[in-house]
Amino acid sequence: MGYIEDTREPEDNPPVASCLECEEPLYSGDEVADVPAGYICINCKTSTALKHASKDELKDFITSNNLEDKFGIWFYEPYVKILED
Repeated sequence: MGYIEDTREPEDNPPVASCLECEEPLYSGDEVADVPAGYICINCKTSTALKHASKDELKDFITSNNLEDKFGIWFYEPYVKILED
């Protein structure tokens, strides 16, 4: 996934916060995840969510998005073999 380039002039829009993960400046109008400790920028949301999600949250995501079959294939892929007589 590529990063979103910020083309704004700093003096026109000073940063209002910084990302908890990458420490990049965050500006008014930016999409962020507002967590208790501060903000997570759009570029860090996925990697941070994967680091911090609980087992139950990951299960909820898999089942609510109907990804059970894909998960099963991925999970057991290293163990798949063809049985012989």
